[in-house]
Amino acid sequence: MPSPICVVMSCKSRNGISKHRFPKNDLPRFEVWVQRCGNPKLLTMTPDQIYKSYLVCDLHFDTDCHSEGTKLLKRNAIPTLCLPVCELINYCVNHIYVKCLC
Repeated sequence: MPSPICVVMSCKSRNGISKHRFPKNDLPRFEVWVQRCGNPKLLTMTPDQIYKSYLVCDLHFDTDCHSEGTKLLKRNAIPTLCLPVCELINYCVNHIYVKCLC
């Protein structure tokens, strides 16, 4: 069962806010989500561990990211709002080097 707390660094969301699992079966988009969360503990975990353990709250998604009339995210949704600020750094995610663009 995933943690009920949003995994985005410094997020102060509370109960009552919808939360979303990381994308499954879409590694490029999954890695963008990890990058934008700015949470270093995610960098040591496998995609499966992250998918099973962590959520990102609705505060980080524009309204255009939702399927019409639902709280579900569209397939191409990426968190873009209220994200942590970080320096431009390079880090390794599952042996793929990613540049942080937060």
